[in-house]
Amino acid sequence: MAVVRVGLGALIAVEAVRYLAFGWVSKYYLTPHMRFPYPGFGWVGTGPPGLLYAVVVVMGLAGLALAVGRLHRLWAVVAGLALGWVFLLDQARYLNHFVLVLILCALCAALPMGAALVRGRDDTAVPVGAIWAVRVQIGLVYVLAAVAKLTPDWLHAWPLLHWLETRADTPVVGALLAWDGTAWAFSYLGVGF
Repeated sequence: MAVVRVGLGALIAVEAVRYLAFGWVSKYYLTPHMRFPYPGFGWVGTGPPGLLYAVVVVMGLAGLALAVGRLHRLWAVVAGLALGWVFLLDQARYLNHFVLVLILCALCAALPMGAALVRGRDDTAVPVGAIWAVRVQIGLVYVLAAVAKLTPDWLHAWPLLHWLETRADTPVVGALLAWDGTAWAFSYLGVGF
């Protein structure tokens, strides 16, 4: 459970850095004149530009604090609220993995997530139900993703043919990404995984 908590916190922190480093806050949320809010969440807005940047910074710092483990329940709530705010801004940016991260933040807030490992104590026993709650959530994302991929487009590799072709200029592996066989292999490996 501590590994899940550390990995989740690090993932959230890295995502916040990516949003800032690649200019996604401005590109996806501040610059567009039109967004597609989730039904019932049209009230979630960007506010002044500085506010949304602050939310992303808080998200990253909360992710780091969650990874460290001190007050992990508090930092799971803060990271989840910040990520949830950004997530709810535009359904066009939807990724099922963000839903998983939000669910895992809620689980981190509710379950013992191995914070004792950080404190150096030997009270790391975790109820088996807590472990299964995390396993089920992660498993559901992958099962549902596989079912969602069982479409003619995915089974004919169209999404990956397009997506990988745009990365043909990637150093070292660009030629491999541009090869159609890679898209076909990744499409079926993605369903299988």
